[in-house]
Amino acid sequence: MAAPVPLSVIGGFLGTGKTTLLNQLLNNRSGVRFAVLINDFGDIVVDGDLIADHNGESITFANGCVCCSLGNDLLATLTELLERDPPPEQIFVEASGVADPRTIADFAALDAELLRDLVFVVVDVQTLRERASDDRLSDTVRRQIASADLIIMNKCDLVDDVNRCATRLWLETQRGDIPIIETEYARVPFDFLSAVPSSDVSVDEILHHPHSTNHTELFHSETLDMIDPVDLTALRRGLEALPRSVLRVKGFVPIQGRGELFFLVQLSGREIEISPWQGRAPARAGLIVIGTPDMPDKQQLDQIFLIAR
Repeated sequence: MAAPVPLSVIGGFLGTGKTTLLNQLLNNRSGVRFAVLINDFGDIVVDGDLIADHNGESITFANGCVCCSLGNDLLATLTELLERDPPPEQIFVEASGVADPRTIADFAALDAELLRDLVFVVVDVQTLRERASDDRLSDTVRRQIASADLIIMNKCDLVDDVNRCATRLWLETQRGDIPIIETEYARVPFDFLSAVPSSDVSVDEILHHPHSTNHTELFHSETLDMIDPVDLTALRRGLEALPRSVLRVKGFVPIQGRGELFFLVQLSGREIEISPWQGRAPARAGLIVIGTPDMPDKQQLDQIFLIAR
């Protein structure tokens, strides 16, 4: 019987740097036959377009969450991957920013052909403590941290030493039993990862593990199609005008005066990034906006960004 295929999960809240970490892991394992499964919560596929080329296949699950509403789709895909000849040598799942990574990793214990490997959880040092104390977000953030085999404390270059140390101390009070790595741009020494043990989980534990609420009840997403080029200054002004109930914005948009070039647009917390996209053309132009249920609806969002169009 062939050795089981390791299944690793990358989790963490919206905008923490999960896709950046995944690309780092893929680039450090050249020659390995990967399968990469990406879960975008909204119905525009963004993270799938951001994955670097690798020796294998990328599959995207959109408009839902693989730890709850899309769980059957994930299980069917894993089964299909294992039946291939040859099968992948490593499977990575990038969870949506609202998912419980443990629930996804637990699928491995249900199939003898899979090995439950590491659960990486990426946290944003700038926003972690604020979100962990927010009544609307706390349960999701704390569940993600509780599921980790390794915590990557990302964006340490964007805070001072006082805030960095305070965030690390808070994490150690929550999960002092596992490694915590401080990073910039999710750069993790690959040799270090091989020394981190993963959790041993039995089928009985999985069946009795209390899973979180369906995330479509806790979070909301809207899609803004932007096929025609938009004004860059007005786009930034619209992003700055979004209320705090909007947690994440991401997507690809064409910009006026820049020809056929697309720009990658990202908002995480109050941090805005708009940069030229040098990769392959995205499958769909537009923005996915994710937030709590009280975020602006599609009509209100269209009004906010109307001046940019």
